[in-house]
Amino acid sequence: EGQIFGEMSLIEAELASATVIAKTDLFCFSLPQKALDRLMGGNHAMAHKIYQAFCFALSERLRRTSTALFELKRAMAQH
Repeated sequence: EGQIFGEMSLIEAELASATVIAKTDLFCFSLPQKALDRLMGGNHAMAHKIYQAFCFALSERLRRTSTALFELKRAMAQH
């Protein structure tokens, strides 16, 4: 609940790096790059909150990936 995805393509202006498949019904909100730019251009507080949410999401994903990689390396070293 309350997850964001696609933020990397908004930050880097690149194509999405992943595909998302929902396990249940959901409500999804799409925000194109131009609309995001307009929204944030006139409201610095909003821009700060949006980029802060992006940073938190990316940080959590990096932390999970790092932990998984560490555990995989440890498991491989034991075999």
